[in-house]
Amino acid sequence: TITGSLETTENISGSSTSTGSFGSVVVSDKVQGNLKIGEGIVYDDTNKRLGIGDPVPTSPESELHIKAATPEITIQRTDNNNDGVIDFQGSAGYVGAKIAHSGTDNNLVFHTYTGSTLKERLTITGGSAGTKISGSAVSTGSFGSLVVSDKVQGDLTIRDSLTVNKGLTVNDNQEAAYDF
Repeated sequence: TITGSLETTENISGSSTSTGSFGSVVVSDKVQGNLKIGEGIVYDDTNKRLGIGDPVPTSPESELHIKAATPEITIQRTDNNNDGVIDFQGSAGYVGAKIAHSGTDNNLVFHTYTGSTLKERLTITGGSAGTKISGSAVSTGSFGSLVVSDKVQGDLTIRDSLTVNKGLTVNDNQEAAYDF
């Protein structure tokens, strides 16, 4: 039993079970092996991986491993005027892509690196009028389907075939519209 504080400059080994409560445990150098915190968190110091869950993953398979029947990750802003962002960085620490949830207009914006800067590639907006997607994309492969329920602003290039289930209107930008 330890009462008060425990400080050491040497290794602590062995195992123990606490049936009481305590304020905090600070590990300032390193953990050898796994550090298990309660029933829901394990830190694998050998591989530098954190496992969280119910049940906790005994050997986390990635840097952050979340295990649950219906896993969910929450990113919460403390100021709704700011964006919530997930950055994807290369080995040098430069951002190669990002996904941002805009705090000002509630859009979900996808950016990719162009070789010199990040560029907005796709924006998904929602609201009472429905979901709108804007941006540009080039596909050299194939995909299932593209559904446009309102209108396309800008160019839409179809290289193979087009199937229209309900009226098609083509505007030639000269104030003329052609219905097919």
